[in-house]
Amino acid sequence: MRRTVIPVRELARIIGSIDGRGYGAYKELGRLTIRYDRFTLSLTHIQGDPHAPPSVAEVRLPLSELGAVAKLVSGETRVPIEDFSYRVLYSVLRSRSRRCGSGNSCYLGVPRPSPVVVRRSAFEILGGEVVVRFYVGLPARDRRVSGARARELFLRVIPSAISELVERIRGSARAVEEVCALYKDQEYLREWLYRNGFAAFVADGSVLPRESSISDRPMKGAVPFSSPPSLRRRVELPSGRVVTGMAIPLGVVVVTGGGYHGKSTLLEAIQRGVYNHIRGDGREFVVSRRLTVAVAAEDGRIVNRVDISSFISELPGAKTTVEFSTLDASGSTSMAASISEAVELGAELILIDEDNSATNLLFKDEFMEVLIPWDPIKPLSLQARSFVKSSGAGLIVISSSSSAFLCLADRVVRMRSFVPEDVTTEVRRALGTCSDKATYRRPRRRLFQGVRGVRRVRARGFRLVVEYSGGTVLELDLRRNPRIVEEGQVRLIAGVLRTLMRVGRGMSCGELKEFVNRELYKKSFAAFFDPVPPDLTWVDGFDVVWVLNRLLNAEFTQASRSP
Repeated sequence: MRRTVIPVRELARIIGSIDGRGYGAYKELGRLTIRYDRFTLSLTHIQGDPHAPPSVAEVRLPLSELGAVAKLVSGETRVPIEDFSYRVLYSVLRSRSRRCGSGNSCYLGVPRPSPVVVRRSAFEILGGEVVVRFYVGLPARDRRVSGARARELFLRVIPSAISELVERIRGSARAVEEVCALYKDQEYLREWLYRNGFAAFVADGSVLPRESSISDRPMKGAVPFSSPPSLRRRVELPSGRVVTGMAIPLGVVVVTGGGYHGKSTLLEAIQRGVYNHIRGDGREFVVSRRLTVAVAAEDGRIVNRVDISSFISELPGAKTTVEFSTLDASGSTSMAASISEAVELGAELILIDEDNSATNLLFKDEFMEVLIPWDPIKPLSLQARSFVKSSGAGLIVISSSSSAFLCLADRVVRMRSFVPEDVTTEVRRALGTCSDKATYRRPRRRLFQGVRGVRRVRARGFRLVVEYSGGTVLELDLRRNPRIVEEGQVRLIAGVLRTLMRVGRGMSCGELKEFVNRELYKKSFAAFFDPVPPDLTWVDGFDVVWVLNRLLNAEFTQASRSP
């Protein structure tokens, strides 16, 4: 859109001219770029009603305005600097947001950040420019323009907020240096995993439990993590800091122990280790490979032409499992599909907790093998080592109700009162070692051919809402994907899906993943949104395809068997 650039003093006159008119008169501001002393401001979206979601303001200013912090910006540090600045922006806007009229009048804000360090659309460093986006509620009396409050908002409140934002960032050079150093240490530790053949690292002293199921804050009084000596490794980080902790090998690893002793908490922390964390989170030095994903049973999920034949052979009625599709998967078929899809996308580490799994896909005892010799299910425990070798993905399995995985495990970790113990030698002494009884075969590669009949895709909290022609509505809860940690990721996925439905046809799942990542790195959020809203959070293409795999009317065809 071509905009007219005006000085801020002219804005006061324009607001005066629309004072008292119907709320739609605010649309006149959408054609303007307002020039302040240190920045420009444009309204990229104007709400149609004071009770509608707030308008969107986009502020641009030279990177040099950030003073010494600007000199710290590089390819290595842009993400932590943006993350730090976003948290300042959240605080500044929250302190100034108030209700001054009808509906959302005078609201200022951006979504509350989680403890992970990621890029968000509300604060971006693009070349030599800083772009700040936030929600602003245009003031109203009933459904009419409130001129006096609008002048106060645009001539005093917003300039004051931007000034405080800039000054707080400029004055935080030392804190920003520390944030960047922590981020570099975390990235180094993750690369250390790859160089040394490990799947994940959990530092001594980490606080893994969270305050509650609805809080990201570390639990007060929790037992600090302490690694077993046999798995303890020492890593010297770029900052000069030395960390020790449990290095988990890339292979078959079993975590066992009694109920409520910390098994699931450990697995959850490893899953979140795909992200770096802010200081004070307790999980700063819990890191895992980038394509780590927890897999669970998802009764009722949609499956689209997935090769699950290595886990489930031909079903009753001669239904093939080489191209398995269903609108209502069982626990075992859903989990088999999720594992196959993860392998198809190049997953590096797969996490499995028996508490939320289809146990018949995990293991079966010898008596049941004799009793049901025609069972089409070939449990993972029969092919675990072959799976790791063929897929290239490590396995971490929580198992306390069966010993099926123990003789196959490279390591067995027992959790007792949140303290891990390496009991591998003890287990091998009792059970010995064993080999697979079945050979894992990689799933056939699929090509995406689009999604039929989609009319609209939108995000609502952590739910993705897909509306189809004919009135069908599919709601997909993305909290089922443990890699999704902020609602902004769901909103970004919705935008990416709208693009993929136009341009993604004929790509394999892996190519779709790489296309999304490449576009984001080249063009940032603008690759999928015009204009860019303030409420998007970076996401990996892996998680976009995770959603595609679960969509109604998603069309895939199979290529030749993957090598």
